[in-house]
Amino acid sequence: MSSAIFTFLGIYTLIFHKSEHWLIVASFIAGALLSYLACFLTWKEERNKVSQLEMDIREMRDKAGVKLYISRLAHDGYGIFISAPCDDDDAIKRWIWRVGKWRGDTHSFLLSQSPLAADRFQETYLGDDIFFSPAWAHQDTLADLNMLRRKLLILREIIEKSDIYLVGH
Repeated sequence: MSSAIFTFLGIYTLIFHKSEHWLIVASFIAGALLSYLACFLTWKEERNKVSQLEMDIREMRDKAGVKLYISRLAHDGYGIFISAPCDDDDAIKRWIWRVGKWRGDTHSFLLSQSPLAADRFQETYLGDDIFFSPAWAHQDTLADLNMLRRKLLILREIIEKSDIYLVGH
C-alpha cells in the first residue's frame, strides 16, 4: 500500500509540476501517516488477540465453575445414596422425597447450563441392565437407589465429557 502511495505522489508531482521541496514534504507526511496507520492496525490486531484470550479464559473459568457445581451435586447425590434408610417408613418417605428433590434440582441446573446435558441426565439407559439390589436396602428404596445410581454415573459422564455436554461454557 505504501509503495502505491509514494508512486502516486511521484506521478502527481510530475503531472502538476510540483517542486522537489513539495515532494519531500509530502513524502514525509505520507510516511508519518502510513506509520501511524501501521501502528494502529498492529495495535488493533493485538487488542483483538488479547480480547479473544480474555474471552477464552472467562469461558474456561465458567466451564470449570459449572463442572465444580455438577461435582457438588454429584457429591450431594452420593450422600443421599449412601444414607438410604433400612426400615423406618417415615425415614424412607423423607429419603424418597430427598431423592426426588435432588433429581429435580440437578436437572434444573443442567437445563440452565446445557440442554444436551439435561437431556442426557433425563435418560435412564446406561448401556447395562444391571439392577442394583444391596442386601441392606429396603424394598421400597430399590427403584430410587437404582435411578440414583444411574443419575450419578450420568453426572460423572457429563463431567468427564464436558467438551461435548457443556459446549459454549
